[in-house]
Amino acid sequence: MEKPINWKKNLFFIWLAEICSRAGFSMSLPFIAYYMRDRFGMGDEAVKTGMMWYSTSGSVALFLSFPLWGMVGDRMGRRPMLLRAMFCSGILYASFMFAPAVGILILLRFVTGFFSGTVSPAQALAVSTSPENKQGFALGVVSSAVWSGNVFGLLGGLVVKYGSYNAFWKRLFGFANFAPDGIIVRNWSYFVAFSLTMILFLIGGFIVMLFVRENFVPPPPKPKTEDKKGTLIAFAGFGCAVYAILGMFLWMSFARRCDESYISLMVEVVSGLKGKEASHIMTMVAVPAALGSMLSATFIGFFSDRLTMRQLLFPITIIGTLMMLGQALSVTPGMLAAFRFMTFLVVGGLEPVVLGLLSRESPKEKKGTIFGYVASLRILGLMFGTWFGRGVMKLCDTCFSDGIPIFGMVIDSRGIGIRSVFMLGAAALLLMIPWIFFVERMVAKRHRQLEQSGN
Repeated sequence: MEKPINWKKNLFFIWLAEICSRAGFSMSLPFIAYYMRDRFGMGDEAVKTGMMWYSTSGSVALFLSFPLWGMVGDRMGRRPMLLRAMFCSGILYASFMFAPAVGILILLRFVTGFFSGTVSPAQALAVSTSPENKQGFALGVVSSAVWSGNVFGLLGGLVVKYGSYNAFWKRLFGFANFAPDGIIVRNWSYFVAFSLTMILFLIGGFIVMLFVRENFVPPPPKPKTEDKKGTLIAFAGFGCAVYAILGMFLWMSFARRCDESYISLMVEVVSGLKGKEASHIMTMVAVPAALGSMLSATFIGFFSDRLTMRQLLFPITIIGTLMMLGQALSVTPGMLAAFRFMTFLVVGGLEPVVLGLLSRESPKEKKGTIFGYVASLRILGLMFGTWFGRGVMKLCDTCFSDGIPIFGMVIDSRGIGIRSVFMLGAAALLLMIPWIFFVERMVAKRHRQLEQSGN
C-alpha cells in the first residue's frame, strides 16, 4: 500500500517547479521580436509578420498536442507528463540560439510547442492530488507560480540589455576565439538568455522528479455502450455544462491574450526605442504585470471555493475592461506599466475561477483530458488573438495613415495599429458578461438534472 500524499507539500513543490519552468520560458519569449530584428536584420513590418507566424506555429503545435498528452496522462499518470514537458522544453528552447534563419526559428517553435507545455500537466497533477474542496485554491497556487516565474524570467530583459560579450566572457570562452564582429558576439546576450532558459527548465524537471509524488491508479476500461441518446447528450462523457465552461474559457483566453504577441511592439511605441535598446523597458512593463497576476491568482483562487462564479467574474470583467483601455491609451512606459499592472491584478484571477468550476463539474477520471483541452483552448485563444490582432493592426495602418491625436499627441499609424489590439482585448473582455450568465444557467440545469436522477 502506497503512503498517502501530503497534498500541501506536493503542491508546494509543483509550485516551485512551475516557477522555474515559467521563469525559463519568460527568460527569452518576450524578446523574440528583438531577437528577430537584431539577429536577422528584419524591419518593422517583417518583425510583425514574423511574430505572427512564430506565435501561430507554437500555438498550432500546442493545440494539437495538449489533448493527446492529456489522454496519455489519464492512462500513465500526470507526473510523467510534467516531466516530459519540462525536460523537452529545456533542451528544445536552447536550440533557438542556433537557428540560421527566421524560417528555421519558426519551425523550431513548432517542434518545441509539440513536446512542451508545463502548465496543463501541473494543473492536472495539482487538482488530482488535492482535496475536492481545495481545488480552486490549488489552481490559484499553480497560476501564481506561472506569474511568479514570469517575474523572475522577465529579468532576462536585463540580460539582453547588458549581457554583451564582455571581459568576463572573453576570459571564460577565450579558447573559442570568436570573431569580434561575428554573429555569436553580436548576439551573445540572446544566447545567454536561451541558455538560462534551458537551465531553469531542467531545474524544474529535477524538482518534480525528486520531490513530487502521485499515487496514480490507471482507470479500468469502460464497457462500450450502445446508448446513443446518452452519447448525444453527453458527448465524451463530459456534458453540456462542461462544454459551456470550455467555451467561456476559450473566449476568455482570446480576450486576455490577444495583445500578448505584440506587447513588445507597444513598448517600442511608448518608449521610442527599438530592439535590444527597448528590452529593459519591456522588463519594467512586464514585471509589474506578472506581480499583479501572481497576487490576483492566489487571492481570487482562494475565494473561488467560497463565492459564486458571478460574484467574482462580473466585477473582474468590468474593471479589467477599463484597465485594458488604459493600456491602449498609454503614452509613456510608466503609464503602460501602471495600467498593465492593474489589468493583470484584476483579470489574473479569471483563470483560477473558471478552472475551479470546470474541475468541480468534470469527471475525476478525466482530469488530464479536461486540462489537455483547456490548454489547447488557451492556445487557440492566443492564436485567434494573434491573427485578429494582426488584422486589426493592418486595418488601422491603412485607415489612419495620417495619425490621430491622443492626449494632445499625434500618434503615427504604427502606434494606432498596435493600440487597436488592446482595444480589441477590452471589447472581447466586456463580452465575457453574456458567457457568465450562460454558463451559470447551464451549471444550474446540470445540478437540477443530478438531483432529479438521485445523484
